Amino acid sequence: EAWGADVDPDRRLELATRLGSDVPFFLGTGAALVEGRGERVTPLHGIKAGHDEPADPPGVLLVTPAVAAHTGGVFAAWAGGAMGQPGVARRTSEHFASEFGSGLSVRALLERAAVLASANDLLPAAAAVVPGLVPLRRGLTRLLGRPIGLSGSGASLWALYPSLEAADAAAATVRKALEGGTLTSPGDDPPFVAATTIQTRREE
Repeated sequence: EAWGADVDPDRRLELATRLGSDVPFFLGTGAALVEGRGERVTPLHGIKAGHDEPADPPGVLLVTPAVAAHTGGVFAAWAGGAMGQPGVARRTSEHFASEFGSGLSVRALLERAAVLASANDLLPAAAAVVPGLVPLRRGLTRLLGRPIGLSGSGASLWALYPSLEAADAAAATVRKALEGGTLTSPGDDPPFVAATTIQTRREE
């Protein structure tokens, strides 16, 4: 509104792209395929709740260490050789986006959690920038018995659950482990731990 971009979609996208690579996505209304530097955003059907599934949307546990993981530093580490096997994340992302394009059920999403958790090219680079990130990820995997993925360039980690209630219970488990010292996190302060949900659409 301040820049007079609220009535011109092209101007709004231009400004959003200049503000940051993640910003254009948030002009949309849900799941999307994001390409380029973030300026090419294609809406997808996303997650659907089938007739034989619970009405609850899937839950997500987020654990963000109290450390800075500057995007520029992570990409510099990636460019310097801290990367996974070339092409794996891209192929996984393209396949996943095609499934999202026609709508992916909650059950199918959870079945793919392990593949998704390993399909981030920036994980080795983020681990190089944030010492202690890999031990935290391994500790969460042991504690929760679920695949743990890295969100973007980090340092936030995620785990998928069938409901918000299940994700809330996992968050309580993580907080208890942190307080008891059986789980440690990089940074001088405790990590941010929260449970939320993924937007779904109900099939007609």
